[in-house]
Amino acid sequence: MRIVTILLFLFSVSLYSQSVNHNSDEFSSSSNISKVFTPIVLDAYQEQAKSKINDFYSYLNLWNKEDNLETKNEIKVAIKRLFVEDIKFQNFLNNGNTDLTLDQFLEKIKKEKSQFTISKIELDKIQGNFFEMKYTLTINNLDASNYNLLIDQKVFLLVEIKSFGTNKKRVWQLRMGEFSF
Repeated sequence: MRIVTILLFLFSVSLYSQSVNHNSDEFSSSSNISKVFTPIVLDAYQEQAKSKINDFYSYLNLWNKEDNLETKNEIKVAIKRLFVEDIKFQNFLNNGNTDLTLDQFLEKIKKEKSQFTISKIELDKIQGNFFEMKYTLTINNLDASNYNLLIDQKVFLLVEIKSFGTNKKRVWQLRMGEFSF
C-alpha cells in the first residue's frame, strides 16, 4: 500500500511539473527573449532577423518588376509571411503621413516603381520579445532621384505551437513588425 501511495504521489508531482512547464512565462510570446535564450542563440536569431529584412526589400524589388499576376500573388504571400498579422505601414514614399495596410502599401510601391537597397543593418537593442534593428534604406526612383532613410525596424521572436502528426511542439518564429523613420 505504501508503494502505491508513493507512486501516486510521484505521478501527481510529475503531472504538476509538466503543467507548470507548459504554462511557464518563459515560453510566452511576450516574454523577454534575452532571458529565454543564450547570447549565442540570440546572435543566430539576430542574423536571421537581418535576413528577413533583406528578404523583404528583395521581394519589394521583385514586386515592382513583375508583371505576371500569378507570380505577383506568390510574392505577396511571401511578403505577408514575413510580418506579424495586421501590420500597418508608414508610407515612407510620402513622408510617412499615412498608415497603410500591407495591400495598400504594395500598391503604392507598384505605382512609384521605386527600387530599394539597404545598408548598415545592425542590432540597436533587444527589448521584450523583439529585436530593434536599425538600417539605412536607399530608395531609387524612376526619375533618377535617390534618397536615404534611417529606419528603425522591430523584428519579433514569437512562439507558435506547431503540429507534427499527433505531436505538438513549440517553434520560435521571426516576424517583422512596425518600422519608423
